Amino acid sequence: SQWGTSQLASQYHNLFGIKGTGANSRVMTTKEYINGKWIVTKGRFRVYDSWSDSIKDHTRLMLNGTDTNQQNYDRVVHATNYQEAARGLQEAGYATDPDYAQKLISVIKAYKLYNYDK
Repeated sequence: SQWGTSQLASQYHNLFGIKGTGANSRVMTTKEYINGKWIVTKGRFRVYDSWSDSIKDHTRLMLNGTDTNQQNYDRVVHATNYQEAARGLQEAGYATDPDYAQKLISVIKAYKLYNYDK
């Protein structure tokens, strides 16, 4: 969401890039890592009324999984540390970026966000 500044975050209140279908979604340009390379493509993303709604939906996604796999994010939910949770997100297919877990871990370290785990 470009730290909350992307159109997806600022106009449609989607902080996590959660994809969706139907009337409560918008088609937007996105970058995906497919077959070993980055491509620019169109994706359909959920639209929320507020950032709070986006956060609540993201929490539901982590706790309830996807429509096709209710246990998809169990490793994330039951992680005992942020590194394990980040790797669990990547393994669950949360993002197509093959470096997603390492990038997330780097941001957590850089901003000392691990202090919120105490």
